Amino acid sequence: MMIGRKYDAPIIALLLLSFRVFAFVSDSSCHRRRTYTSLSFSDNEVVTTTPMQLLSAEKLNEIETLVRQRSEARWDGYYKRADELRDVIDQICVTISLDQLQSAIDLENDLEYKIVTTDLPRSQGGGSTWELQPINNPLFNNAKSEDNVLQLAHAALGMVVSTSERGVDVNEEDLDRLVSRTEARLQTLQQRKAMGTFFPGTAAAGELHGRKAADAAFWLSLAGVNARDNFIYDELAQVASEELLRFGSNKSCRAKDVLHIVERFAMAGVTGSSVHQLYNVAADCLEVKMMNNTSN
Repeated sequence: MMIGRKYDAPIIALLLLSFRVFAFVSDSSCHRRRTYTSLSFSDNEVVTTTPMQLLSAEKLNEIETLVRQRSEARWDGYYKRADELRDVIDQICVTISLDQLQSAIDLENDLEYKIVTTDLPRSQGGGSTWELQPINNPLFNNAKSEDNVLQLAHAALGMVVSTSERGVDVNEEDLDRLVSRTEARLQTLQQRKAMGTFFPGTAAAGELHGRKAADAAFWLSLAGVNARDNFIYDELAQVASEELLRFGSNKSCRAKDVLHIVERFAMAGVTGSSVHQLYNVAADCLEVKMMNNTSN
């Protein structure tokens, strides 16, 4: 596939058609109308409820009253009183029990949040807003000690290349450990995604953005990780689909960028519903680009 060249509309149309046919032939279910609402990670249902929605009416009224009283004190110039109210707000600890959460994710402890206020300048009407900020996050460890999916895939490939150059067999136990760490890391990312509304900013943003999931799948396949019976590839294909849905139709994403992602999974020999979904999403992205090229 000529990834390096610039694609014109006829070539994009041909590639688009080939993606549609491939997905149809590979999986008969793909001929039905496509929906992308099931792209959440397979083992963890995405939690759409927010912490604010789980607050009791009494607790919500208490916080709103304190924030309003503090805003009024600041507006009237009673800054000492405003500081006293801020100290009261800072002492509030909101606890959300696991029973309230009703999530399939196995968490050991209840979730705790503090109140964070933001003061608006007088030019914007004054007043204050507030939000809940997690105190304890069971899904987030010290980032410096965490694994990274792309780095683990590269390490697996490097191990295989190194042993090949030295003419020795791969240490299967070492390779299996890398694969197990990759699986564990994907599980962590699954949980963070599912709980994103409760723990904002801790979803390892950027770890698998763009074409990184495709690169990880390709490197693991070169390392000899079986693409037909390893769930890692299914998860990576889902991530790649979500990434194309996020940026694939943007002008900054070129046709060759979409094709690169598809090419990596195809060369890795990945099959199954997740990669078929990826091909359909890629075809839609190319269709948008073809229509834009035609209208320009």
